[in-house]
Amino acid sequence: VPGDSVVSNSSSFIITVLGPTNPVQSTNLTAVNISYSEAIIQWTVISIAYTPEQYIVLYGISQSSLTQKSAVVDGTMDLNSINGSYSVVLTGLTHNTLYYYEVRSNNTEGYTDSDTNTFSTEEIFAPEGPPVDLTVTSLNSQTVQFQWSPVIASLRN
Repeated sequence: VPGDSVVSNSSSFIITVLGPTNPVQSTNLTAVNISYSEAIIQWTVISIAYTPEQYIVLYGISQSSLTQKSAVVDGTMDLNSINGSYSVVLTGLTHNTLYYYEVRSNNTEGYTDSDTNTFSTEEIFAPEGPPVDLTVTSLNSQTVQFQWSPVIASLRN
């Protein structure tokens, strides 16, 4: 400080203040617990660019047409957060189908998409054997009742 007799040396500092930026790309995308109609998508956010951030999974049956959207997942408000783990459940999927998906990270400055990954839903298998002990009973002139026992255990999928 010039003119201050207590301070013998002076130094200068350069402080760079960065403005808000688009979100950092999500990483470590995985699809887990995949069934014939659901999948859980998990991902990591290595750092927060600017709060508030939100995430949404875009998915579809073509990489060029990710038209379906998951529920919105809210990110942390902690700018010091690193390697945050997030997930969302996709429901209503079609069985035996290859899906493409990516995570879109949003904040007030814009959005950033992750790399695109894939997963396949499971196939639905019909029982391989007929029902057992099938009986048909006429209840009246317009109604019949069907009763049967389940497929034999050794023939179930």
